[in-house]
Amino acid sequence: MRDPEFFMRRYAPVTTRLAFFDISAAAVAEAVFDRDKEMTERWELPWKVKKVPIESNLAGKLHALLPLSSVRASKLLLSATRSNWSAYIPNGYPLGDIHGEPSFFAEKLKVRTLSIVLSEDVPKKQVGSFQFVLRDARSGPVKTRSVELHKESRWQFRQYGDPLPFEDVEQYRAKKLKDRLTVDMVERYCSHLGIELFDPDFYAGEGHIIHSYPPPNSVFYSEYPNQKQAGPVTAS
Repeated sequence: MRDPEFFMRRYAPVTTRLAFFDISAAAVAEAVFDRDKEMTERWELPWKVKKVPIESNLAGKLHALLPLSSVRASKLLLSATRSNWSAYIPNGYPLGDIHGEPSFFAEKLKVRTLSIVLSEDVPKKQVGSFQFVLRDARSGPVKTRSVELHKESRWQFRQYGDPLPFEDVEQYRAKKLKDRLTVDMVERYCSHLGIELFDPDFYAGEGHIIHSYPPPNSVFYSEYPNQKQAGPVTAS
C-alpha cells in the first residue's frame, strides 16, 4: 500500500536517498562485499567486512541499519523488490552519498542503476534537493540521464542527457524553479520504470546487510531522527 509518510518522514533521511539496480539483491550484495573486502585488505584497514542475510518487511530491514553513521555509511541494505530491480539503501546520516557506488557498479556490472534524492533537512523539513539519475551501461559506456533541483542559498535546476519518453519536459519550463521537479514527478518517473517508490510492500523478499566500519571520528545515532530526537551514541 502506498505510504509516502513512511519514506518522506518516518525513516527519513535514509529513505529519501535511495538507489536501485536492475539485477538481484544477492548479485549486488556479493559485488559490494567483494569490493569492500578487497579494499580493506589492500589498505590493511582494521575493519572486518560482513554480509548478513535478513528476512523481514521493509521496516525491519531499515531497523537493521541502526545505528546511523556519520562520515560514511557503516551498513548498507540490499533488498529485493517485487520487480526486476533491487534496492540499495546506505545508513549514512545526516548526509550520505547515493551516487558513487551506483555509478561505479553500473559500469562494472553492465546494468542500469537509478539514484533518487528527495531530501529534507530532517527533522526541520527544509527542502534541499530533488534528484533523478538513471545510468544505463547494458550496451556499452554508461549513458546518464539526470534531472536535478537543488537549493542551498537559492534554487538551481539542471538536467543532463537525453530526456526519457515518460518525462514531463514541459514542467521543466515552469516559471518557479522549485516547481520544475517535484516529489510526485520523481515517483511517477520511478513507476514508469517498474519501481513503486512509496509502497513499503514493494520492497519484499530477501535482504542483505553489508557491515563495514567508518573512520574513528564517526558519530552514531541510535534512532531515526523523526521517531526519536536521537543523540549520538557509541557504536557497539
